[in-house]
Formats: sequence, structure tokens, C-alpha cells
Amino acid sequence: MRKKRKFRKALTDASAFSKDKEGVLFLEKPEKNGKNKRCAVCRTFFEKDRNVCEFCRTLKRLGTVLPKTTEKKIETSGKTDGEEENETFEIGKIGNTCFTLSLSKNKESDKTPLITVPLLKRNLTHEDINRYQLSEDIADLRKGMVAPFEVISLYSKGDNKLGYLVMDVDNLGLLFGKIRSVELQEKISKKIDEFFSEEVPKIARSNFKPESEKIDLLDDTIIYILYAGGDDLFAIGPWDKLLEFAVKVNKEFENFAKSLNGDREIAQLLKKREQKK
Repeated sequence: MRKKRKFRKALTDASAFSKDKEGVLFLEKPEKNGKNKRCAVCRTFFEKDRNVCEFCRTLKRLGTVLPKTTEKKIETSGKTDGEEENETFEIGKIGNTCFTLSLSKNKESDKTPLITVPLLKRNLTHEDINRYQLSEDIADLRKGMVAPFEVISLYSKGDNKLGYLVMDVDNLGLLFGKIRSVELQEKISKKIDEFFSEEVPKIARSNFKPESEKIDLLDDTIIYILYAGGDDLFAIGPWDKLLEFAVKVNKEFENFAKSLNGDREIAQLLKKREQKK
């Protein structure tokens, strides 16, 4: 029986998730655990007298803070230097992730936020809910919070639909397989990562702003980038704008690929490679 229940302890032992007995996926004897409630979000059991567990509450706080954050650091304690406003989120045994909220303090900051998501330009009202036929459960969202998908979809033409975009670099593995120099591989890999993590968000912010005569709900951009890094991109946005975004990213990547030939460090590494031959 134990052999067939290898993960029982991980799913029923509270210590595997957090210090205060939150996040138990299964109860051994549910009938004897009347104090436990099931989280409305992640469906794990916990003992506190509320509808959402502490882990999901932390994720909600994190999702509110992260779009305004420009810096992050990992700490093993909750202490901060006190020089700037900070938010600290505990990540179990790893320690704490500390985000510096310099952008929320200084609106004129030229630093780029860590993530690229559409933010609400103003508080949502019941008038907005009725006008745009939105869900009642988003009426409490405030200025600066991450915009829900149904608001982002309003910026599409025709049907208010969303699209999702998945992109990566074709045959990158074959390219690196032909490059024997580890140093050159690392250099090119770093450059590609910089394109996706730095240039792609710039494209979203500079070329895809929420411009509409009928709608005035979003700020900064209409493109929701879930991930951009390595050689991968995963984004969500108004279906028609996302097609334009894909074409723009592809064109900019072609220009980027051509620029690699003019990179001084890469050129030197290629020269060394030729000399060794």
C-alpha cells in the first residue's frame, strides 16, 4: 500500500507546504477535521477562519505589487535596509523575495517595471460595468491594478475577443550544435535573452498603447506578456492587435539577428574560432 501511495505525505502533511499548517491538499480523515476549510481558489484545506488560504492571499498581494516594481532581490530574512519602500513575500524554505517599490513612489522614474501587463488607468465603477457589460465581481478594482482580460478584450475591433501568442526561435538548438565554442554559445544566448526580456516589452509599451476614442480604462499598454525570456514569448491581447504585435516582434528580431554580425565581442569570438581552425 505504501508503495502505491508514494506522495501521500507530500499531499497530506502541512509541513511540506508551510509553517502554519496551510496548504494541505488531502485530509486523511475529513470527518474528524471540522475546523478545516477549503480554499476557494486553490482548493487546499486550511484551518483559518476565512475563504482564501494565506498562500493565495500572498499571490494576490504579489500580483498587485509586481506591475509597479522595478527591482527585486532575494533575502533570507524579512529585514530591509529601510532606504526605500519594500514589500517582502515569503517563499517557504527558500527565504523571502523583496521587491523595491521605487516606481510607486516616483511616477517620473525612467526605470522599466519587471513585468509588462495592462494596468487600469482609473478605478472601475458600476457605470463602467453597465456600459461595457462587464462582470460585477470586478467592480472593486482600482487604478494601477492589473486589468482583467475582459477589459483588455474591449480594445479589439469587431468581436471583443482575446488572442494568445506563442513565439520562439526556430532551430536554435541546431545553431548551437554547430557552435563548438562554449563562450560564443553563452554570448549569443545572452543576447537573445536580452532581446526577449528587454526589447519585446519595449515594443509592447511603445507601439501598442491603449488608444481608443470610446474606451478610457487602460494605461501603458494593451499587451499582457506572461513570459518573455530565453528565446520564448507568451503574450495575450486583443486578437487583432496581437497579430500586429507578432509581425512587429518578428521584424525586430530579424533586425536583431542581423546586428549580431556587427557585435564586437561576437566578432572577436568568431575570429578566435577561425584562427583555431
